Amino acid sequence: MIIFGIAFLISQVIILNILKNLSFRDVFILQTTFDPLTFSYIVNKWISRGLIDEYFLHYYFDFIHPFFYASFLGAIISKALMKGIVSAKYSFIVYLPFLAGLFDIFENILHLYMIHKNIFTTEIVVTSAIFTNLKWLLSFFCLLVSLLFMKKRKQLKS
Repeated sequence: MIIFGIAFLISQVIILNILKNLSFRDVFILQTTFDPLTFSYIVNKWISRGLIDEYFLHYYFDFIHPFFYASFLGAIISKALMKGIVSAKYSFIVYLPFLAGLFDIFENILHLYMIHKNIFTTEIVVTSAIFTNLKWLLSFFCLLVSLLFMKKRKQLKS
C-alpha cells in the first residue's frame, strides 16, 4: 500500500513539473469542459506558444498514473474491508478507484485523438468530459472514503 502511495506522489510531482509552463487553470478547463470551442481554443493557444509538446510529454506518466492512485486507494479500502472496519455489503467500493483509473485512461485516449487529428467535435469533447468528470468524482469520493476509513480505524484502536 505504501509503495503505491509513494509511486502516486512521485508520479503526481513529475506530471505537475512537466505541466508547470502551462496554465494549470487551462489544463483543468481542458479536461473538464463540455465545449468544443473552449477545448480547441486551449489546444491552439498551446500550439501557437510552442507548449503542446510539454502537454504531450505528460501523457508518458499520465497513462501509468491511474494505476498508482487506483492501487493506493483500492488498497486502503480493501484493508478497511479485510479488518472489518466496514461492512462487507460495501465491498463494491473497492472497485471504484479502478473505475476512476479506467475513466482517466479513456480521457487520455480521447484527448490524444482529438489533438492529433485536430478534430474537436461536440460528441468527442462531451464524451471526454463525462469520463473526466466521473474520474474526478470517483477519485474524490474514494479519497474521502479512504480518509474516513483511516479515521475510523484510529478510533477503534483508541
